[in-house]
Amino acid sequence: MTPHAVDANAIHQFQEERVNGSPGIGHTCIEAILSNACIALDEEGHCLQEWLQCAGGKFPFALGDWVADQAVHGKIKYYELSSNSIRKHLNSLGIPTSDHKWIRLAIGSKGFVIVTNDIDFFDPSKKNATAKVKDKIKASGGPCSKMLSKCYGITVRWTASF
Repeated sequence: MTPHAVDANAIHQFQEERVNGSPGIGHTCIEAILSNACIALDEEGHCLQEWLQCAGGKFPFALGDWVADQAVHGKIKYYELSSNSIRKHLNSLGIPTSDHKWIRLAIGSKGFVIVTNDIDFFDPSKKNATAKVKDKIKASGGPCSKMLSKCYGITVRWTASF
């Protein structure tokens, strides 16, 4: 069962679809992960805190309850973050410090998979690009996701790839 580090913007998409009762790409992505693998969160609670801040919205308890239910069923598991020794390299790739925890979680969980819609994990230099350009980069992989694969064995996927 491969742990997947699912970042807050991917969970936000899932949570909006779940709360609105309109399953879409986010829901399909999370269901695919839960049926074949598990979602990784860090033992310190940093990733869950970001989930709640980003995706909790008007119903933070609904997300918290969902997380607790998934943990009981073994679909969300908790892991230690890897050491922060890769910080300088991640900074040199242009990855914001606030996103380092997702990479450290992918390594610490030994799942080596990050699920995100955040362009910073693919090509941070395209932050101001159009949605169409960003989607093309996410689909083909950008220089940052390729470097994460080469250096750390991490596969970066976006929600539409499931």
